[in-house]
Amino acid sequence: MKIETRKKKQAIGIMGVTLILVCVIAIMDYTHAPKKNAQGQFVIARGTYGSGKEKVHLRAEVGKKSHDLILEVEGQNYSEQEIPQILEKAAQKLEKIVLGENQSFDEVRTDLKLVTQIPETGVEVTWEMDRYDLLELSGKIIQEKVSDKGEIVQLKATLKAGKKEMEHIFYVHLFPQKLSKEERQKKKIKDQAMAIEANDKSSPYVVLPEYVDGKKLTWRYPQDSRAAGILLLGIFLAGFLIFWEGYEKKKKETLRKEELLREYPQIVSQITLFVKAGMPVRMAWFKIAETYEKEKKVSQSAYEEMVYTMNEIKHGISEGESYERFGQRCGLISYRRLGTLLSGNIKKGAKGMTELLKKETMEAFEERKNRAKKLGEEAGTKLLGPMFMMLLVVLIIIVVPAFLSIQI
Repeated sequence: MKIETRKKKQAIGIMGVTLILVCVIAIMDYTHAPKKNAQGQFVIARGTYGSGKEKVHLRAEVGKKSHDLILEVEGQNYSEQEIPQILEKAAQKLEKIVLGENQSFDEVRTDLKLVTQIPETGVEVTWEMDRYDLLELSGKIIQEKVSDKGEIVQLKATLKAGKKEMEHIFYVHLFPQKLSKEERQKKKIKDQAMAIEANDKSSPYVVLPEYVDGKKLTWRYPQDSRAAGILLLGIFLAGFLIFWEGYEKKKKETLRKEELLREYPQIVSQITLFVKAGMPVRMAWFKIAETYEKEKKVSQSAYEEMVYTMNEIKHGISEGESYERFGQRCGLISYRRLGTLLSGNIKKGAKGMTELLKKETMEAFEERKNRAKKLGEEAGTKLLGPMFMMLLVVLIIIVVPAFLSIQI
């Protein structure tokens, strides 16, 4: 009853939150409108300079009628009087942008940033230069072509705003990138190797340099990482197999335990029925086990253990010990209790056995009923997760388009 009440409260809570969100969105949709200017006219804010066209969803209301429209609103443009001043400011800003990580145009060692548009201005830029062999249009320096003394390159930027253009020319002094000792040595080795390769292209082999900076060179191919990858893969697979084996074993044990719990009330009930009819426990046990063997279609753990116990008794193991071993093999308290009860019947006699078995049967069925109830509650709890996920998806479907359609 408490579980049902809690579920009702949860359902009411979910519906309440849903209704509140729906109401908030509905009110926002109904009241949201473009802003008004000082003269009381509705206005739409344009995008920033050079932002291009933007689609705006609007609803025009005429009396009781309404019309949904999509207007294409272009970003704000500069006035003719503003453009010269804007271009001048853009040119100054451009020089700072172009430098990138360099401190000055007098010493440029890292790549330049030859942008095609100056941020926050909408001013477009096109580039020309007098040394395409030293500098790419993207601003990347071709380091191999730059001498240690440096090279001067002329850059011409054409800035365009609206229909007006302005040229801005400046010079950059390119130098090779500063290298560490190891990087310089690496470059020297490569230069030597490439020089040898270029001198004798008719040879079937390329002779590699023997010395660098007076030190002897030893050559070999880089180590392949395949061995390490295979080792890691092997460790992963071995670990996964161990984990999977443990998981499968635990899963089988859990399934076997559940099966034993399901079969217990029926087994106790059958033994009680035969004993009440005047049949000795041994004959009742053999009767149940033999019937199972004849009619078996699917293996059932508890009955398989009963057959095993029957065979133990037939092969000379004492009846009382066999029942106790049956309970130990099953591993559950209820089966151990049954094994002890049947073993006690052999040692102390059959007096009161029927009543004890009747009591055990009633307790077994009561336990089965409680377990079924618990499983039902767990199943209901597990369903809450998917329910909340579905609610979240529905809310996203409703809320996201509503917020995306709001024009500020």
